[in-house]
Amino acid sequence: DVITESPNRKSASEGPWTNIPKVLRHQEANEALFQSFALPFAAVQFAWCGPDQWMAHFDKLFPERRPQQLGQNFGKCSYFLDWLRLMASLDHASKMRVRTAVRVKFNELSWVPFTKCDRMWCTSRAAGTQWGYLPGGNGRQGAGPQIALNSKAVRRGNSRPTLRPAPVLEGAEEEEEEEEEERN
Repeated sequence: DVITESPNRKSASEGPWTNIPKVLRHQEANEALFQSFALPFAAVQFAWCGPDQWMAHFDKLFPERRPQQLGQNFGKCSYFLDWLRLMASLDHASKMRVRTAVRVKFNELSWVPFTKCDRMWCTSRAAGTQWGYLPGGNGRQGAGPQIALNSKAVRRGNSRPTLRPAPVLEGAEEEEEEEEEERN
């Protein structure tokens, strides 16, 4: 759901920031994708998050109770709506047990969207020395979604963020050749 709701560029004709084709997003958006620093986007803005800031992102993505206002994209994510229903059905002790178990898994992730109170995905230019940009030095620094990187994930040995190559659709080249032949 999170990748499916990833942001588009300013112009619809430019397409989404993610480089995962729409037909592959559910398949590709698995735990391993979020446990790697190979980020599936054309460009990103990233910031390393210490434990407190990382937990703030957890709290936005997996809140204990329904927020007064759902931020942009949250209401379109079925995981989030299912999560809110689950939290509403549990007593306090059960909520804490469930959130603790999910937090353990969340802490194994390398990255998540840099959430804000009003949105899941932010694409405005981030300012400050804590921000890095990929790709760098091409005149478009500051473009792309803001990504929160888990500083604890560095200990697992994969500590340098990169841009992940776009997955190739099987048969995509054949389809393109067939379409070109039909046009000629």
